[in-house]
Amino acid sequence: MSHAVEHYMDLGDQDLPKRLTRFLEAQYSDNKACRLACDIDCDPRTAKNILDRHWPSARHMRAIVRRFGRDVLDAVFAPEIEPVLARLTAEERALEEKLELARARRRQVQGGAYRPSLVVAPDDADVTAQRGRL
Repeated sequence: MSHAVEHYMDLGDQDLPKRLTRFLEAQYSDNKACRLACDIDCDPRTAKNILDRHWPSARHMRAIVRRFGRDVLDAVFAPEIEPVLARLTAEERALEEKLELARARRRQVQGGAYRPSLVVAPDDADVTAQRGRL
């Protein structure tokens, strides 16, 4: 058993299977297990187990994702991902603010606002004179 599966089972968390079941049940109006079995090419008992909140095998989960695409992933995993995205967005914003403060300090050290348009590339005569000194 993989570490991820052990960790998942240790949590006793049934949210993911519940979300998957809710999503799948919403896709079918009747004969849900039979229709799911046809859609993911499995035995009707396997489909019934999935609809009864048993997490599918990797093979069946791949078939479910092939059949329903990103919608099933969003339905099952978005609540897990959204807090991570919020945290990363906040970290990114804090880093951007820190970078802007560093840029402001650099501009102060340079004696004012940094203006790249005032930087003049040396012309050919200056480059030739520089080479002659080397």
